[in-house]
Order: sequence, then structure tokens, then C-alpha cells
Amino acid sequence: MFKIFQHKSNLLNKIIIYFRKVHILKRLLISFLIVILVPTIIIATFNYRTYSKEMESTITYYLELLTENIYEILLKEMEYYENLSYKVYKDEYISSLLIENEKIALNKESTTEDKSKYEQNKKIINDMLFTLTSDHEYVSNVQIITPYDQYTQISRDERKKGAIISNLNIFRNSPEYTDAINNNGYPLWFDQPQGQTIFLNQNNNNQTIFNHISMSRSLIDFHTGKTLGVIHMNIDLRFLINIKGIKFDNKGNILFMSKAGSLMSLNENVKIPAISQDSEIVEKIYSTSSGSLTEYISGKPYLIYFKQLPNSPYYLIYIIDKLSIFSSSKTIFKLNFNVLLICTFLALILAYMVTLSIIIPLNKLKKNMDKAARKNLNVFYEDNSNDEISNLGNDFNNMIGDIESLIDNLYKAEINEKTLNFRKKNAELNALQMQINPHFLYNTLDLIRWESMYEVNGESKVSTMIEDFSKLLRLSVKKGNDLVTIAEEINHIQAYLKVINYKYTNKILLKTNLNFDISQYKISKLTFQPLVENSIIHGFVNNPLDKTIEISGSVVNEKIVITIKDNGIGMEEDKIKEVKNSLSNKTIITNKIGICNVNERIKLYSSDKFGLSIYSKYGEGTIITITFPTTIDTNSVSKEGLYV
Repeated sequence: MFKIFQHKSNLLNKIIIYFRKVHILKRLLISFLIVILVPTIIIATFNYRTYSKEMESTITYYLELLTENIYEILLKEMEYYENLSYKVYKDEYISSLLIENEKIALNKESTTEDKSKYEQNKKIINDMLFTLTSDHEYVSNVQIITPYDQYTQISRDERKKGAIISNLNIFRNSPEYTDAINNNGYPLWFDQPQGQTIFLNQNNNNQTIFNHISMSRSLIDFHTGKTLGVIHMNIDLRFLINIKGIKFDNKGNILFMSKAGSLMSLNENVKIPAISQDSEIVEKIYSTSSGSLTEYISGKPYLIYFKQLPNSPYYLIYIIDKLSIFSSSKTIFKLNFNVLLICTFLALILAYMVTLSIIIPLNKLKKNMDKAARKNLNVFYEDNSNDEISNLGNDFNNMIGDIESLIDNLYKAEINEKTLNFRKKNAELNALQMQINPHFLYNTLDLIRWESMYEVNGESKVSTMIEDFSKLLRLSVKKGNDLVTIAEEINHIQAYLKVINYKYTNKILLKTNLNFDISQYKISKLTFQPLVENSIIHGFVNNPLDKTIEISGSVVNEKIVITIKDNGIGMEEDKIKEVKNSLSNKTIITNKIGICNVNERIKLYSSDKFGLSIYSKYGEGTIITITFPTTIDTNSVSKEGLYV
């Protein structure tokens, strides 16, 4: 559980980090847009779909009622034609004529008189059939087909109408005949297959009766129950158009359709797409007696409701353009969409204004912070608002005030501390330099020199030594600034070595190689002498011959680099580590003017990036490198010598 929580937390952090990479203005605008659009689109889509489903359900119910209404009207109309055939069915006179003609047809020994009687009976039946449909314009044909003959519509004066069956054997084997006989006198409706030439116009045998539906019922002898034949009636499909009581709207249409191919549109005012007999839609319709479908025809959706007529292959199919009935829902959807656009536009303007009210003061505060980061504390954030950003700006102003006060206190404390440290170091240095009183020595040595010259009546080696030593003391106690030129330092080293060389038979050789004007650059007084003294005292202990000290230097990138190299004995590894640690830890050696004192004074007059570095190897001598700036601002050096 903890791992799952940790994983979610890590994922949330990654998402937050990703969003933090986006500008606040874009972030807020996108957020406002998502908050506005997503719920609105979801609600609009949900409402549209809900409304569409409710409307589709209502329309389907409406189609069902309309189809049922037409269905009932059509049943009454078909019942009318069934009743018309029933007049023949119940007419006993026709039945008696058919029974009489059947006997004559079966009598192989019938006479001419019998045959004449047969033709007379047939004419009576034909005339009755002719008269039966005289007032019914949509009845294309009424016939009686027996196992031995057919009776057609021919009047007594030889007028013909209707049709004659071209091949009785084919018809007697058709469902219209066989199913009617098996149905015991009840009417059955059939669909004439398209393209067949069974029924030929009696007035023109080359003309086929087409585009009609058929109804058949058997004729029964009520006394014996024997089937005498079949009454067959053909009705023109145009009767469907003029059925009274059927009302249509302008959006849908009723199709009267069968499997055999009969098709009639009951609403001629509406154009409908063609439905192929071999299409999947027709197969779905014919697979059940009633139902509803939503199908695409020619790329457009149609809502279909269908119902089969009883005792027939005919279907009533109501088809309506789904887009037309959902036009109102589309109008609502467009209205919602337009409202959404307007609301989104207004929301974006509002979001933009709100975002600017946040971004502008934040940018202003950021600029002040950037100035403060560049050590410009003379900044003040001014905002008269009373929001969180204004409060943050006030806190920033208070913080800047506290920082200025703290810096001022720290700065003063640091100055005081450095001043005290420098005074301490200066006092220590003065104490070291005053371990012997150079003025007293200088005056005493001058008296000794004159006394020596008096004794020998002129200059001697002793008086010369005293004079050189006096010059060294004179350079050491020279009054003025603690900074001297490099040339003066070199002169001091030369005077120092001149005095020291009186001690040695093999003199110490001083070499200088300074490739710049040494009179133009200044350095702290008594910088070289302690380092040369260390070489003499510690480096030349066991080196009576060839004692050489070389001072070389150059100016590199606004700093002076001077090396003091001796060919003495050098230092062991432990000793060199100790000296380097003293230099890095600023350890002050108080009992002599040594390397650490020189290093500390250079840093005091410049900065910590300058000073001494040392390299030494036992048996190979020592190299001390001095680095200091080319320019020292003497105005920034206090009377005590502090560089600030």
C-alpha cells in the first residue's frame, strides 16, 4: 500500500514538474479552457444523445401507431376484396353450373347437346364474373379455375376484360391454386412474381397484367364438401394510393412490399431511396413479422418500422429520414455549441484578465528580486492592492530592510575585526623589528666606526664592515609608507648580502633576472629579506661552496610573479608539509620574521588569492614563489597598513 502511494506521489511530482516548465500565463489559460470546455462538451453531448434517444423512441412509437393505423385501413380494404370474392363463393347458382359442367367434362359419352349446355353454362358464369367487377376499377381480373377449365370475364355481348391464364397446368401447380384448395375456402393473398407471363390481357394476348397483387380462395360444394375450383382475383397496386383515411407527413413514406418483388409507395409526395430485394435490410425485414430498424441507405441513416399483413407475403414498411426528424435536436446542439463558443470566449477574456492581474505584479516583484540578487539593495516594491502578492511584496520590502541592516552591522563588525587583527599583526611585526633598536645600533655603530678610523688613522676592514652594516640598518628603519618599490627591496637584499658575505670565505652570489621595470611596482617592505635569510640560515648550512640565490620575476595578467631560488640543501618531506600547512592555515610564527609573516602581509595588502607558495626537495634546493597585484591602491591602505 505504501509503495502504491509512493508511486502515485512520484507520478504527481513528475506531472507538477512538467507543468512548472510552462509559463504561468499559458498554464492558467489552458487550465481555464479545460475547466470550461470539458464539462460543457460532456453535458452538451450527454444532453444531445439523451434527447436523440428519447426522440428516436418517440418517433419509433409514432411510426408504430401510424403503421398500425394504415395496417388497419389496409386490412379493411383487403377485406372488401375478399367479400367481393365471397359473393362468388356463396352463389349456389354458380356452384350448380360448375357441378353440371364438371359432370359433362367427365362424361366421355357426352352428346352435342351436352357440350352446348357446357358452353352455355360457361357463358353464364363468364358474364356473372364480368358483371361482378363492373364498379371496381382496381380489380384487374377475376377468374374461376377448375381442374378442367377456366372461366373469365366475358359479357353476353362478347365484351372482354381481365385476363386469361396462358398455361393452366402451370397455374394449377402454383401456390395460388394448391394453397387455396388446401385452405378450405378461406381467402389467401399472393404476390405474383415479377416478369412471369401467366395472366394475359383478354383483349390483347401480347399484353401481360402486371403490378398487381392476387387473392385466391377455393369454391366448395356445400352439399358434398367437394372442391369445385379456385376463385382468383388480381388487384392493381394503385388501389393503395387512393385508400381513404390514410394521412402522411412530409418526412416519411409507406412502402407496400413483398418478397417476390412487388413494390408500391403509398406517399407519392416523398422521394425515398430504392431498397434492393437482395439487400441485407430486406433480409432483416423478412426474417420477422414486425419490428424497427435503423439502417444506412446511400450513406444516410433511415429509421424503418415494418409489419406483415396476415395471410399474405406483403409487408407495410414505413421509412423516414432520420436526419430530418432529428433536425430539431441538431438545432439544439448547434445552439448549445454557439452558447459554448460565446461562453468560452468570455471565459478566456476573464481568464486572461485574471491571469494578467497575477502575472504583472509577479513580474514586477521578480524584477526587484533580480536587482537585489545583483547586490542592488536600493529597491522597493510598491503595490497598493491587498491581495497575497501585495502581502508578499511587503514581506520582500521588510526582508530587504533587514538585509541592509544586517549587512551594515556585519560590514562594520568585519572592518573592526580586520582592523584589530591588522593592528595586532602590525604590533607583532613592529615588536619583531624592534627586538633590537636599529636607531640605537645605527648611532652606536657610527661612533665605533669613527673611533676605529681614528685608531688606524683611516679606513680599515672593520670600519668598512661597520659602514655596510649601518647602510643596512638605514634601509631597514627608513620612515614612510609600508609599501616600497621592488627596486628598493632588491637594494636592501644586496646590502644585506654584502654584510652577510663578510662571514663567509666563499661568498653568496645574488643573481637577479627581473624582465620588467622594478621601479614602477610596489610591494610590502621587508618581503624578500626574510625569505633570503631563510635560505642562508637553513639552506646553506652544509654548503660551503657555490652558494647562489637567484631572484627572477615577470608580470603576468596584471599580477607580478617573483621566484626566490637557492641551491641549498632543501627540505625533507615532513618539513615542507609543515611549512605548507602553516601557509594555508595562516599560522603566524611570532619569534622571527619568517615565511608565514611575509605571506600574511601580502594577503593583508592585497587579497587571499595572492601570497606565497613553496617547492623544495631535499638535496636540490628550495623555490619560493611570490604573487601580488601590479597595483595597490594606497588610498585604501590605512595608517596601520590595512588593505580593504
